Amino acid sequence: MFNRITLVNLVILLGILFVLCNGKCDFECPFDKKCLRLSALCNGRKECSFGEDELYVNCKYPIISRPSTFYCANGVPIFKSQICNKIIDCIDQSDESPAICKEEEIKLDLQIQNSKCEKPQLACQASTEEDCISADKICDDKFDCPNGRDESIEMCMQVLKYPYFQCGNGKIIYNSSQLCDNKYDCLDGTDELETHCQYNEKWERKQPVTCEEPKRNNIKFTSNTTMYAEKENNETHYFVYAGGVVQFECYDSKEDFKGKKWNVCKIDENGNGKWLNDLPECVDNRNKNPGTNGDLGCRLDTYDHYSENLRIWNCSNDGENCVEKIKPPLTNANVKFSCSKNLMLFPEGLREKIYRCRDKEWKLNSKELPPKPRCGKMCSTSELYCLDSMEPKCKKRDGTTTKCDQAPSWEPETTVTYDCFPEYKESNSKFTSKCLNNGNWNHSGNRDEYCSIKCGVNDHEALLALNAPETEPHLSPWSVAIYDNNNTNQFQYSCGGVLIRHNFVLTAAHCVSDEKNNFGTNRFRVMPAQKVNVSVIDSHNDCRKANGDDADKHSECWIVQQIFINPIYDPTRYTSDSALLYLQANPFLPFRIVCIPGIHFDWEKGYANRNGKVFAWDSGKRKSDKKLNFVYVDGILNIADNIANSNFHIDVTSYNVKTTLCKGDSGCGFFDDCPNGKKMCLFGIISTGQSMDTNECTSNVKINSVVHPSTVAFVNKFIKAISNKCPK
Repeated sequence: MFNRITLVNLVILLGILFVLCNGKCDFECPFDKKCLRLSALCNGRKECSFGEDELYVNCKYPIISRPSTFYCANGVPIFKSQICNKIIDCIDQSDESPAICKEEEIKLDLQIQNSKCEKPQLACQASTEEDCISADKICDDKFDCPNGRDESIEMCMQVLKYPYFQCGNGKIIYNSSQLCDNKYDCLDGTDELETHCQYNEKWERKQPVTCEEPKRNNIKFTSNTTMYAEKENNETHYFVYAGGVVQFECYDSKEDFKGKKWNVCKIDENGNGKWLNDLPECVDNRNKNPGTNGDLGCRLDTYDHYSENLRIWNCSNDGENCVEKIKPPLTNANVKFSCSKNLMLFPEGLREKIYRCRDKEWKLNSKELPPKPRCGKMCSTSELYCLDSMEPKCKKRDGTTTKCDQAPSWEPETTVTYDCFPEYKESNSKFTSKCLNNGNWNHSGNRDEYCSIKCGVNDHEALLALNAPETEPHLSPWSVAIYDNNNTNQFQYSCGGVLIRHNFVLTAAHCVSDEKNNFGTNRFRVMPAQKVNVSVIDSHNDCRKANGDDADKHSECWIVQQIFINPIYDPTRYTSDSALLYLQANPFLPFRIVCIPGIHFDWEKGYANRNGKVFAWDSGKRKSDKKLNFVYVDGILNIADNIANSNFHIDVTSYNVKTTLCKGDSGCGFFDDCPNGKKMCLFGIISTGQSMDTNECTSNVKINSVVHPSTVAFVNKFIKAISNKCPK
């Protein structure tokens, strides 16, 4: 490790480090050798080419008690009135750091979070959805982000108060015994700098920790890196200090970059600089064959790689006769390309075309490109749509990206990334696909675990049914209304239901069947709670405009594609009274997914005396003016039941005897807080009522347990069969 900054004749004056340069000035810039006066050192303005005059290794020193002073992360003092005024006064921007410029004391500033990261999580790169980490990893003295954002000034900056010490990333050390103890307690090593440790007798002098630009692997720092430099024997060496963030690129832009572009200089166990991540490599994959790279003949960049299957045919001048097979180098010829049996020529524009090679150069007609022929098999689009929780995006070789279902198959070297649908969250490990020359997709990552359900999460806190208190649909956004036309000219409200996935509704089996028959899918329409306001839908409202190219953004309902009845449902006793409705996708409808214990959470048997709510639609309004008003009923599971109970039913009694559930509330859900986490869980589906009054209402109803193993098995079986379309 060479000496980065030449510090000669160290003098401490007014608590600030400075250097005498030939007796004429006070500080010599290490790279450009510019001499500065003492007043230019640590004044908040960069005078040296790389800003060494404002660097924390020169400006960090014991502070003095000035209530009106704010200290930048690099140690430079400014007036407190200059912080959080939307004007950058600190060279490190710490005076405008989101960590201190907040109206509320919260761990994260949502403005610097990426929307793809869950709350509370941090996106390591604010402009992307990559590398989401949990909030408890921020400022924990360990780099968790590849670019060190979780331990940066942006996240960790604090307002310094006398007599404490501040690390270069803005984090404060409150224990004075940690300073100058020959151990690095700051990630950047500032607690062991000479500027404030030189008078400590037990302190051992050492150079600031750095990491040099690794010229091996053909990589270098990009202009996005805050780097420093030193000239040695007419050669420039670039480096960063501990805690410094770097971005790498290839010296030769034509080489292929392999590895992580971002990295952080950290301090290893021996007190030396070490890169946080493995260093990337730059690999030259360019064609070096003089016979095919244009030196000896017309350029054929792809020939060497595909020569085993690529065929080149010498054609007559009129292009009618192409029977002679030739190999490069090509100097003067009319040629056509093809591939061996069972392989296809790519790109498609090359097929059946004649190309002229003259004097080792391709003579092209207008709008034609030089030939880069490749041979391979097409990869099937259907294999990209195995899971209905994700949407694949295909990127062609030319860099254009489109929906994968725009074509039935894709050519080799097509790459695929995936977006999770709303109400699903992406895992930290990416799942991608690439089309190989053999026509198979090469998958990277675990597809089954890439998108997981964000269930039971609502932006509003909830505080069915006759005389029940009216409420807002967004308090139970997983509730739906089911409409049945029953061979009439109108769809009329018939039952409730609950969204347990973005395309599956759980409801009562008797809502979609009778004792003899299961009803057809065309009888039903499903509408989310946020859209429900009437009990009757006209027959022309068939939801079909919500699908396809002529999608209608005002469509308010789903079409039912399939109906699955619980196979052990007994219509005479209403045991296992549950059914699944598989919905046709409608991207314009709002929805949320509720949790089910036993599916999304580990469940402990037994749940007597559980308080909860049933969300439904007011029966009186339904009958009087065909309106659907959203209401809720507080209920309690009033028997000591167990999820293994043979009848699978639970009694629910309303707190208010005047509040009842009525005919038509079947299929609505009984909700309560989940066993673990502040989420909403579905514990049962309304099945039947006892002691109905003249209005067909009652305060004592039976609810089908959805946490019973038989119901969980039924739900899992059919969701898996529909949602995972591809074999392992």
